[in-house]
Amino acid sequence: PLNVHGIRVLIESNCETFMEYLRRDFSFFHKAEEDSSNPHLRISFLKQEPPWKEIPPQTVPLFKTATSTIYEEGPNRYVDHEGEVLAIYDLKRDQGTVYSVDPAALYRIAHSIIMTRVGLRLDKAGYHRTHALGISVKDAAFVLLADSGCGKTTLGLEMMKHSQVCWLSDDMVPIDSNRKALPFPTSPRIMEGSTVPWLPPAIDLLKSPLPKDRPKVQIPSSSMLPRVSPSAKVSGLFLCTRKPGVGPSIEPAGFLAAFVGICKSGLNARHFGQRSAYHVQFSPLSMYSVAAVYLSRVCTFMHLARTVPVFRFEMGGQISENALLLLSMWKAKRKPGVQNPVDSFNVVPTVGAAKVGEQSANQQ
Repeated sequence: PLNVHGIRVLIESNCETFMEYLRRDFSFFHKAEEDSSNPHLRISFLKQEPPWKEIPPQTVPLFKTATSTIYEEGPNRYVDHEGEVLAIYDLKRDQGTVYSVDPAALYRIAHSIIMTRVGLRLDKAGYHRTHALGISVKDAAFVLLADSGCGKTTLGLEMMKHSQVCWLSDDMVPIDSNRKALPFPTSPRIMEGSTVPWLPPAIDLLKSPLPKDRPKVQIPSSSMLPRVSPSAKVSGLFLCTRKPGVGPSIEPAGFLAAFVGICKSGLNARHFGQRSAYHVQFSPLSMYSVAAVYLSRVCTFMHLARTVPVFRFEMGGQISENALLLLSMWKAKRKPGVQNPVDSFNVVPTVGAAKVGEQSANQQ
């Protein structure tokens, strides 16, 4: 059983390899003592040949995506994932069974279903997801919004070399209208051949089942959990970009740029592994519910843009320089007697106008 910030999830499987994949990502939420009699989500993942004949014959697809074909009859939705995985799911009851002979393929779909269904429930509870790296320093959360491939995970792991830095997430940070950021620490994935300097040499990186098209390795969850932060109030948001040969630099962002940047990170569901097959419905009530959630997201993001210091962060090529600039930003602005050094964020002038060479010179 899992308890994801109050959302009870019961996962069952006949495949130990699959369960090991699950433990890597969701061990933070595993609650052995959790009452599993009345979960919000209940899903079985079975390693066996998918029962394709259960798809109702002569049924016209409800819709198709790039990687799946979706059928529907009665309460059940039948999702054919490229002839590799079959999911039979009841969206109303949030229960289903998923079949595949490949544990890695089974887990890729499991990850998508969990992230989609749990994410929708977090939305309804007022915690809206952002595609971001989240860390905390002295109980203050810093959220770095960036596109995939920008280097969020690598930057976060570099910052974790410093003992005062704690981990929230390297991919999805739920935030509410009171600026409260929740931890969502799935196991960080990095490219094969990468190293994590602060990990003991005896710790082996694990081959990840996802993404399918780009081989990656994972850090064992046991190495990350002691550094996971509890929920923390957001004290700084960073709109991250990367250009070859430029940066690093940090400068304040205006309200409009901040609002647009947060919306870009928080309104694109693909960033969160969300799959339309387990979300899109065509009833008027469902459409109204989706509209209400999006309105709540926009209001929350507008509030964040108005109340949280937001910065443009042009990331340089050297991860260590990016991490050092972020950490030195709040250290340099620490005031005598101030318990929380990031309280001075709201008076920070343009920091980065220091380029890499200038920053290094100043530090030396």
